[in-house]
Amino acid sequence: MAGSFANMARRIGIESFLVLTIGLVLGLFGPFGTFEMAPAVRIAFWMGYTFACYAIFAR
Repeated sequence: MAGSFANMARRIGIESFLVLTIGLVLGLFGPFGTFEMAPAVRIAFWMGYTFACYAIFAR
């Protein structure tokens, strides 16, 4: 039981890291007209948006 929890926690950690890294890269590039936003707001927007999409569309 503890091994499966550790594996699940590791998987969630890795997937969250990847999703938030993608959000950071999108926030730095500022696609789809978001480059006019302040950098901190733009990065937070894209990181939140990618994480929300991951939460909705993940298995």
